Amino acid sequence: MNETNNMKFKAQVYPLRVFSGASSLLELPKELARMGVSRVLVISGKTVSRETSLVNDIERLIGERFAARFDELDRHCREPSMHQALALAQTLKVDAILAVGAGSACMAARILAIALAEQVPFEKLSTQYRPGQVPLSPRLNKPKVPIWNVLTTATSAQNGAGATMKTHPQGERLEMYDPKTRAVGVFWDPSALASASVSVARAAGLTTLWLSLMRLGGLAKANPLVQADRLQSWRLALESIDHLGLPMNAQARIDMCAASYLHNRDVDHGGLPFELHWVVRVCYALGAGLMSVKDHIGPGEAYLALTAAAIRVFGARDLNALREMCAFLPHVRHEAIKDWGVEEIAQAVEEFFAKRGFCADLSTLAVAADQWPRVVEIALRNFNADRKGEFAQEVDALHRVLSWAFPAHGD
Repeated sequence: MNETNNMKFKAQVYPLRVFSGASSLLELPKELARMGVSRVLVISGKTVSRETSLVNDIERLIGERFAARFDELDRHCREPSMHQALALAQTLKVDAILAVGAGSACMAARILAIALAEQVPFEKLSTQYRPGQVPLSPRLNKPKVPIWNVLTTATSAQNGAGATMKTHPQGERLEMYDPKTRAVGVFWDPSALASASVSVARAAGLTTLWLSLMRLGGLAKANPLVQADRLQSWRLALESIDHLGLPMNAQARIDMCAASYLHNRDVDHGGLPFELHWVVRVCYALGAGLMSVKDHIGPGEAYLALTAAAIRVFGARDLNALREMCAFLPHVRHEAIKDWGVEEIAQAVEEFFAKRGFCADLSTLAVAADQWPRVVEIALRNFNADRKGEFAQEVDALHRVLSWAFPAHGD
Protein backbone atom coordinates (compact mmCIF):
# COMPACT_ATOMS: atom_id res chain seq x y z
CA MET A 1 0.00 0.00 0.00
CA ASN A 2 1.45 3.35 -1.02
CA GLU A 3 1.65 6.09 1.58
CA THR A 4 -0.63 9.01 0.71
CA ASN A 5 -0.28 12.63 1.76
CA ASN A 6 -2.69 12.24 4.68
CA MET A 7 -0.73 9.33 6.22
CA LYS A 8 2.30 11.39 7.28
CA PHE A 9 1.50 13.84 10.06
CA LYS A 10 2.38 15.04 13.54
CA ALA A 11 -0.22 15.33 16.30
CA GLN A 12 0.46 17.01 19.64
CA VAL A 13 -2.01 16.69 22.48
CA TYR A 14 -2.03 19.33 25.23
CA PRO A 15 -3.36 18.61 28.74
CA LEU A 16 -6.85 19.98 29.28
CA ARG A 17 -9.76 19.13 31.54
CA VAL A 18 -13.22 19.83 30.14
CA PHE A 19 -16.13 19.96 32.61
CA SER A 20 -19.54 19.84 30.98
CA GLY A 21 -23.16 19.56 32.03
CA ALA A 22 -25.34 20.49 34.97
CA SER A 23 -23.46 21.71 38.06
CA SER A 24 -20.08 21.19 36.40
CA LEU A 25 -18.91 24.47 37.95
CA LEU A 26 -18.98 22.74 41.32
CA GLU A 27 -15.75 21.05 40.22
CA LEU A 28 -13.95 24.41 40.14
CA PRO A 29 -12.82 24.48 43.81
CA LYS A 30 -11.33 21.00 43.44
CA GLU A 31 -9.45 22.10 40.34
CA LEU A 32 -7.96 25.11 42.07
CA ALA A 33 -6.94 22.97 45.03
CA ARG A 34 -5.43 20.35 42.72
CA MET A 35 -3.20 22.98 41.12
CA GLY A 36 -2.28 24.48 44.50
CA VAL A 37 -3.26 28.06 43.63
CA SER A 38 -4.22 30.52 46.32
CA ARG A 39 -4.80 33.96 44.68
CA VAL A 40 -7.15 33.80 41.71
CA LEU A 41 -7.96 36.86 39.61
CA VAL A 42 -11.45 36.61 38.07
CA ILE A 43 -11.76 38.57 34.82
CA SER A 44 -14.85 39.29 32.72
CA GLY A 45 -16.78 41.97 30.88
CA LYS A 46 -19.25 44.28 32.56
CA THR A 47 -22.41 42.63 31.25
CA VAL A 48 -21.83 39.14 32.63
CA SER A 49 -20.44 40.59 35.88
CA ARG A 50 -23.07 43.24 36.62
CA GLU A 51 -26.22 42.03 34.87
CA THR A 52 -26.11 38.35 35.83
CA SER A 53 -25.29 36.49 39.04
CA LEU A 54 -22.70 34.25 37.38
CA VAL A 55 -19.51 35.98 38.53
CA ASN A 56 -20.84 36.40 42.07
CA ASP A 57 -21.69 32.69 42.14
CA ILE A 58 -18.20 31.81 40.95
CA GLU A 59 -16.57 34.00 43.58
CA ARG A 60 -18.56 32.24 46.29
CA LEU A 61 -17.40 28.91 44.91
CA ILE A 62 -13.77 29.99 44.94
CA GLY A 63 -13.98 31.16 48.53
CA GLU A 64 -10.71 32.11 50.18
CA ARG A 65 -8.78 31.61 46.94
CA PHE A 66 -10.56 34.62 45.38
CA ALA A 67 -8.09 37.54 45.11
CA ALA A 68 -10.03 40.12 43.09
CA ARG A 69 -12.46 40.75 40.28
CA PHE A 70 -11.67 42.75 37.15
CA ASP A 71 -14.74 43.28 34.96
CA GLU A 72 -13.66 46.05 32.61
CA LEU A 73 -12.76 43.80 29.67
CA ASP A 74 -14.04 44.70 26.21
CA ARG A 75 -14.35 42.67 23.03
CA HIS A 76 -11.05 43.94 21.60
CA CYS A 77 -8.87 43.56 24.72
CA ARG A 78 -7.94 47.24 24.43
CA GLU A 79 -4.63 48.31 25.89
CA PRO A 80 -5.97 50.62 28.65
CA SER A 81 -8.11 47.88 30.21
CA MET A 82 -5.30 45.33 29.84
CA HIS A 83 -2.90 47.68 31.63
CA GLN A 84 -5.41 48.08 34.45
CA ALA A 85 -5.89 44.33 34.77
CA LEU A 86 -2.14 43.73 34.67
CA ALA A 87 -1.49 46.32 37.37
CA LEU A 88 -4.09 44.66 39.60
CA ALA A 89 -2.64 41.19 38.97
CA GLN A 90 0.87 42.41 39.76
CA THR A 91 -0.18 44.21 42.93
CA LEU A 92 -2.01 41.17 44.26
CA LYS A 93 0.67 38.73 43.05
CA VAL A 94 -2.01 36.43 41.66
CA ASP A 95 -1.03 32.87 40.83
CA ALA A 96 -4.00 31.95 38.59
CA ILE A 97 -6.49 33.58 36.23
CA LEU A 98 -10.13 32.62 35.79
CA ALA A 99 -11.82 34.06 32.70
CA VAL A 100 -15.61 34.24 32.55
CA GLY A 101 -17.07 34.95 29.13
CA ALA A 102 -16.27 34.08 25.53
CA GLY A 103 -13.45 34.78 23.08
CA SER A 104 -12.32 38.16 24.40
CA ALA A 105 -12.19 36.98 28.01
CA CYS A 106 -10.20 33.88 27.05
CA MET A 107 -7.73 35.95 25.04
CA ALA A 108 -7.43 38.56 27.79
CA ALA A 109 -6.45 35.81 30.22
CA ARG A 110 -3.64 34.72 27.92
CA ILE A 111 -2.41 38.28 27.40
CA LEU A 112 -2.36 38.83 31.16
CA ALA A 113 -0.51 35.57 31.80
CA ILE A 114 2.12 36.48 29.19
CA ALA A 115 2.64 40.06 30.42
CA LEU A 116 2.64 38.99 34.07
CA ALA A 117 5.47 36.54 33.42
CA GLU A 118 7.57 38.28 30.77
CA GLN A 119 7.47 41.80 32.32
CA VAL A 120 8.10 43.71 29.09
CA PRO A 121 5.79 46.06 27.12
CA PHE A 122 2.96 44.51 25.14
CA GLU A 123 4.50 45.61 21.82
CA LYS A 124 7.62 43.52 22.47
CA LEU A 125 5.49 40.44 23.18
CA SER A 126 3.69 40.51 19.84
CA THR A 127 4.38 39.14 16.37
CA GLN A 128 6.69 41.44 14.41
CA TYR A 129 5.98 42.33 10.78
CA ARG A 130 8.97 43.56 8.77
CA PRO A 131 8.77 44.59 5.10
CA GLY A 132 9.73 41.76 2.78
CA GLN A 133 10.24 39.25 5.58
CA VAL A 134 8.25 36.42 7.10
CA PRO A 135 6.38 37.45 10.29
CA LEU A 136 8.29 36.62 13.47
CA SER A 137 6.71 35.66 16.80
CA PRO A 138 9.00 36.17 19.80
CA ARG A 139 9.76 33.23 22.03
CA LEU A 140 8.13 33.73 25.42
CA ASN A 141 9.96 31.25 27.58
CA LYS A 142 8.99 32.15 31.15
CA PRO A 143 6.48 29.96 33.05
CA LYS A 144 2.88 31.21 33.00
CA VAL A 145 0.20 31.08 35.68
CA PRO A 146 -2.58 28.52 35.07
CA ILE A 147 -5.79 29.65 33.37
CA TRP A 148 -9.34 28.36 33.66
CA ASN A 149 -12.10 29.47 31.28
CA VAL A 150 -15.81 29.47 32.14
CA LEU A 151 -17.61 29.87 28.83
CA THR A 152 -20.78 31.87 28.32
CA THR A 153 -20.87 31.09 24.57
CA ALA A 154 -19.06 28.80 22.17
CA THR A 155 -15.62 30.02 21.10
CA SER A 156 -12.54 28.42 19.58
CA ALA A 157 -10.52 30.73 21.85
CA GLN A 158 -11.44 28.53 24.81
CA ASN A 159 -8.20 26.52 24.79
CA GLY A 160 -6.07 28.25 22.19
CA ALA A 161 -2.57 29.64 22.57
CA GLY A 162 -2.92 32.91 20.65
CA ALA A 163 -4.48 36.26 21.48
CA THR A 164 -4.96 39.69 19.97
CA MET A 165 -5.30 43.10 21.57
CA LYS A 166 -5.78 46.68 20.38
CA THR A 167 -3.28 49.40 21.20
CA HIS A 168 -4.36 52.85 22.33
CA PRO A 169 -4.72 55.38 20.83
CA GLN A 170 -3.33 54.03 17.53
CA GLY A 171 -5.77 51.14 17.32
CA GLU A 172 -3.08 48.72 16.10
CA ARG A 173 -3.80 45.00 16.33
CA LEU A 174 -1.15 43.11 18.32
CA GLU A 175 -0.88 39.32 18.06
CA MET A 176 0.62 37.16 20.81
CA TYR A 177 1.27 33.44 20.93
CA ASP A 178 2.42 31.17 23.73
CA PRO A 179 1.43 27.48 24.12
CA LYS A 180 2.04 27.79 27.87
CA THR A 181 -1.06 29.98 28.13
CA ARG A 182 -3.42 27.23 27.04
CA ALA A 183 -6.18 26.79 29.60
CA VAL A 184 -5.75 23.92 32.03
CA GLY A 185 -9.52 23.66 32.43
CA VAL A 186 -12.65 24.69 30.55
CA PHE A 187 -16.23 24.69 31.85
CA TRP A 188 -19.36 24.21 29.72
CA ASP A 189 -21.90 24.70 32.49
CA PRO A 190 -25.57 25.32 31.53
CA SER A 191 -25.95 28.01 34.18
CA ALA A 192 -22.98 29.90 32.75
CA LEU A 193 -24.12 29.42 29.15
CA ALA A 194 -27.61 30.63 30.12
CA SER A 195 -26.15 34.03 30.99
CA ALA A 196 -25.82 34.80 27.26
CA SER A 197 -28.87 36.07 25.39
CA VAL A 198 -30.31 34.21 22.41
CA SER A 199 -28.86 36.79 20.03
CA VAL A 200 -25.38 36.50 21.54
CA ALA A 201 -25.52 32.70 21.49
CA ARG A 202 -26.60 32.71 17.84
CA ALA A 203 -23.86 35.16 16.88
CA ALA A 204 -21.26 32.88 18.46
CA GLY A 205 -22.92 29.90 16.82
CA LEU A 206 -22.66 31.58 13.41
CA THR A 207 -18.90 31.95 13.84
CA THR A 208 -18.54 28.29 14.83
CA LEU A 209 -20.78 27.11 11.98
CA TRP A 210 -18.88 29.19 9.41
CA LEU A 211 -15.50 27.91 10.58
CA SER A 212 -16.78 24.33 10.59
CA LEU A 213 -18.03 24.65 7.02
CA MET A 214 -14.86 26.27 5.68
CA ARG A 215 -12.71 23.47 7.13
CA LEU A 216 -14.54 20.88 5.04
CA GLY A 217 -12.84 22.21 1.92
CA GLY A 218 -10.01 19.81 1.13
CA LEU A 219 -11.17 17.35 3.80
CA ALA A 220 -9.99 14.31 1.83
CA LYS A 221 -6.38 15.47 2.09
CA ALA A 222 -6.48 15.77 5.89
CA ASN A 223 -5.09 13.09 8.16
CA PRO A 224 -7.56 10.67 9.83
CA LEU A 225 -7.59 12.51 13.17
CA VAL A 226 -8.29 15.87 11.56
CA GLN A 227 -10.99 14.38 9.36
CA ALA A 228 -12.77 13.11 12.47
CA ASP A 229 -12.48 16.49 14.20
CA ARG A 230 -13.86 18.38 11.21
CA LEU A 231 -16.73 16.02 10.48
CA GLN A 232 -17.87 15.97 14.10
CA SER A 233 -17.51 19.74 14.45
CA TRP A 234 -19.67 20.23 11.35
CA ARG A 235 -22.29 17.77 12.55
CA LEU A 236 -22.57 19.39 15.99
CA ALA A 237 -22.65 22.93 14.63
CA LEU A 238 -25.20 22.12 11.93
CA GLU A 239 -27.53 20.27 14.29
CA SER A 240 -27.27 22.92 17.03
CA ILE A 241 -27.53 26.20 15.15
CA ASP A 242 -31.32 26.28 14.78
CA HIS A 243 -31.88 25.29 18.42
CA LEU A 244 -29.89 28.30 19.62
CA GLY A 245 -32.89 30.42 18.67
CA LEU A 246 -34.81 28.99 21.61
CA PRO A 247 -34.75 30.90 24.93
CA MET A 248 -32.41 28.33 26.47
CA ASN A 249 -31.39 24.98 25.05
CA ALA A 250 -28.55 23.63 27.16
CA GLN A 251 -27.80 20.74 24.82
CA ALA A 252 -27.46 23.01 21.79
CA ARG A 253 -25.19 25.46 23.60
CA ILE A 254 -22.95 22.72 24.97
CA ASP A 255 -22.80 21.00 21.58
CA MET A 256 -21.74 24.28 20.00
CA CYS A 257 -19.00 24.62 22.64
CA ALA A 258 -17.83 21.13 21.68
CA ALA A 259 -17.85 22.04 17.99
CA SER A 260 -15.69 25.10 18.62
CA TYR A 261 -13.34 23.09 20.85
CA LEU A 262 -12.81 20.66 17.97
CA HIS A 263 -11.51 23.54 15.85
CA ASN A 264 -8.48 23.73 18.14
CA ARG A 265 -8.07 19.97 18.34
CA ASP A 266 -8.04 19.98 14.54
CA VAL A 267 -4.87 22.10 14.66
CA ASP A 268 -3.32 20.05 17.47
CA HIS A 269 -3.88 16.91 15.39
CA GLY A 270 -1.89 18.35 12.53
CA GLY A 271 -4.58 20.25 10.63
CA LEU A 272 -3.67 23.41 8.75
CA PRO A 273 -7.04 25.15 8.36
CA PHE A 274 -5.59 28.30 6.82
CA GLU A 275 -3.81 26.36 4.12
CA LEU A 276 -6.99 24.71 2.88
CA HIS A 277 -8.07 27.39 0.43
CA TRP A 278 -7.77 31.11 -0.20
CA VAL A 279 -11.37 31.87 0.75
CA VAL A 280 -10.98 30.96 4.42
CA ARG A 281 -7.65 32.82 4.61
CA VAL A 282 -9.01 35.97 3.03
CA CYS A 283 -12.23 36.06 5.06
CA TYR A 284 -10.38 35.48 8.31
CA ALA A 285 -7.81 38.22 7.63
CA LEU A 286 -10.19 40.80 6.19
CA GLY A 287 -12.66 39.93 8.95
CA ALA A 288 -10.06 40.88 11.54
CA GLY A 289 -9.59 44.15 9.68
CA LEU A 290 -13.32 44.88 9.63
CA MET A 291 -13.60 44.21 13.36
CA SER A 292 -10.68 46.52 14.07
CA VAL A 293 -12.13 49.36 12.01
CA LYS A 294 -15.74 48.86 13.16
CA ASP A 295 -16.01 47.98 16.84
CA HIS A 296 -19.62 46.78 16.58
CA ILE A 297 -18.87 44.09 13.98
CA GLY A 298 -18.56 40.54 15.31
CA PRO A 299 -16.53 37.74 13.68
CA GLY A 300 -19.50 35.75 12.37
CA GLU A 301 -21.14 38.69 10.62
CA ALA A 302 -17.78 39.84 9.24
CA TYR A 303 -17.10 36.43 7.70
CA LEU A 304 -20.66 36.21 6.40
CA ALA A 305 -20.39 39.58 4.67
CA LEU A 306 -17.11 38.61 3.01
CA THR A 307 -17.61 34.97 2.03
CA ALA A 308 -19.48 35.22 -1.28
CA ALA A 309 -17.21 38.07 -2.39
CA ALA A 310 -14.07 36.11 -1.48
CA ILE A 311 -15.38 33.10 -3.40
CA ARG A 312 -15.99 35.25 -6.49
CA VAL A 313 -12.52 36.82 -6.36
CA PHE A 314 -10.34 33.97 -5.05
CA GLY A 315 -12.48 30.85 -5.50
CA ALA A 316 -11.13 29.86 -8.92
CA ARG A 317 -7.78 29.09 -7.28
CA ASP A 318 -9.28 26.30 -5.16
CA LEU A 319 -12.38 25.09 -7.00
CA ASN A 320 -11.98 21.44 -6.04
CA ALA A 321 -11.66 22.24 -2.34
CA LEU A 322 -14.72 24.51 -2.43
CA ARG A 323 -16.74 21.93 -4.36
CA GLU A 324 -15.79 19.36 -1.71
CA MET A 325 -17.01 21.80 0.97
CA CYS A 326 -20.31 22.34 -0.84
CA ALA A 327 -20.96 18.60 -0.90
CA PHE A 328 -21.74 18.84 2.82
CA LEU A 329 -24.42 21.51 2.40
CA PRO A 330 -27.94 20.17 2.99
CA HIS A 331 -30.33 19.95 0.04
CA VAL A 332 -27.61 20.26 -2.61
CA ARG A 333 -27.71 18.03 -5.70
CA HIS A 334 -24.36 16.30 -5.39
CA GLU A 335 -24.20 15.17 -9.00
CA ALA A 336 -24.18 18.82 -10.12
CA ILE A 337 -21.38 20.04 -7.84
CA LYS A 338 -18.59 18.67 -10.01
CA ASP A 339 -19.43 21.27 -12.65
CA TRP A 340 -19.89 24.24 -10.32
CA GLY A 341 -17.92 27.43 -10.77
CA VAL A 342 -17.45 30.30 -8.37
CA GLU A 343 -20.91 31.77 -8.91
CA GLU A 344 -22.75 28.53 -8.13
CA ILE A 345 -20.57 28.00 -5.05
CA ALA A 346 -21.10 31.55 -3.80
CA GLN A 347 -24.87 31.30 -4.25
CA ALA A 348 -25.07 27.91 -2.50
CA VAL A 349 -23.16 29.17 0.53
CA GLU A 350 -25.25 32.35 0.74
CA GLU A 351 -28.48 30.33 0.53
CA PHE A 352 -27.30 27.92 3.22
CA PHE A 353 -26.77 30.69 5.77
CA ALA A 354 -29.87 32.63 4.68
CA LYS A 355 -32.09 29.61 5.35
CA ARG A 356 -30.85 29.69 8.93
CA GLY A 357 -31.63 33.37 9.32
CA PHE A 358 -28.13 34.70 8.68
CA CYS A 359 -27.86 37.40 6.03
CA ALA A 360 -25.20 40.09 5.93
CA ASP A 361 -26.80 43.45 6.75
CA LEU A 362 -24.60 45.76 4.72
CA SER A 363 -26.46 48.86 5.91
CA THR A 364 -25.50 48.00 9.49
CA LEU A 365 -21.91 47.10 8.64
CA ALA A 366 -21.49 50.25 6.49
CA VAL A 367 -17.79 49.91 5.70
CA ALA A 368 -17.03 52.86 3.42
CA ALA A 369 -14.46 52.76 0.63
CA ASP A 370 -12.14 55.20 2.41
CA GLN A 371 -11.85 52.61 5.22
CA TRP A 372 -10.85 49.75 2.94
CA PRO A 373 -7.11 50.56 2.86
CA ARG A 374 -7.01 50.33 6.65
CA VAL A 375 -8.91 47.01 6.59
CA VAL A 376 -6.43 45.62 4.06
CA GLU A 377 -3.47 46.98 6.00
CA ILE A 378 -4.61 45.05 9.08
CA ALA A 379 -5.25 41.93 6.97
CA LEU A 380 -1.64 42.04 5.80
CA ARG A 381 -0.57 41.58 9.43
CA ASN A 382 -2.54 38.46 10.25
CA PHE A 383 -0.14 35.67 11.10
CA ASN A 384 -2.67 32.82 11.10
CA ALA A 385 -3.94 33.62 7.63
CA ASP A 386 -0.66 34.71 6.07
CA ARG A 387 2.30 32.97 7.65
CA LYS A 388 4.39 33.28 4.48
CA GLY A 389 3.59 36.92 3.74
CA GLU A 390 1.76 36.13 0.50
CA PHE A 391 -0.94 38.76 0.98
CA ALA A 392 1.51 41.51 0.09
CA GLN A 393 1.10 40.42 -3.54
CA GLU A 394 -2.70 40.34 -3.29
CA VAL A 395 -3.57 43.89 -2.25
CA ASP A 396 -5.63 44.62 -5.36
CA ALA A 397 -7.52 41.35 -5.02
CA LEU A 398 -8.26 42.05 -1.36
CA HIS A 399 -9.69 45.42 -2.35
CA ARG A 400 -11.85 43.69 -4.96
CA VAL A 401 -13.29 41.45 -2.24
CA LEU A 402 -14.30 44.53 -0.25
CA SER A 403 -15.82 46.18 -3.32
CA TRP A 404 -17.89 43.03 -3.98
CA ALA A 405 -18.92 42.77 -0.31
CA PHE A 406 -19.83 46.44 0.14
CA PRO A 407 -20.90 47.74 -3.29
CA ALA A 408 -23.22 50.42 -1.89
CA HIS A 409 -20.34 51.99 0.03
CA GLY A 410 -17.74 52.08 -2.73
CA ASP A 411 -18.49 55.53 -4.05
